[in-house]
Amino acid sequence: MQERLDVYRRDSTLILQDYMLEQQVSADYDRRQLLELLQNADDAAGRDPKNRPGQVSIRLHGRILEVANTGAIFTEAGVQCLLYSNLSPKSLDADQIGAKGLGFRAVLNWADKLEIHSG
Repeated sequence: MQERLDVYRRDSTLILQDYMLEQQVSADYDRRQLLELLQNADDAAGRDPKNRPGQVSIRLHGRILEVANTGAIFTEAGVQCLLYSNLSPKSLDADQIGAKGLGFRAVLNWADKLEIHSG
């Protein structure tokens, strides 16, 4: 975080550039949030470490939407792509739907609160 702040202090135009990129991503993925969550769950379900058939569950509890899968847990690289766009570890795997790491980020503008439970 400190490194990012130092970069912005050295070149404040990067703040606007990054902000505009985030706004573009939000616009591109608007109204696709549920589809993006389903695609991410499907990707993870297909990478079950025990080679079992993957399962995806979508439940609505009042105002709480739960999207879950029985597949691979979040890796450090997976968490990293939530913080920085276009760093998805899935980009190297042709069998994965989500390859840009942007779909989940669209949910950030859609929800009041997010929780990730993994592993």
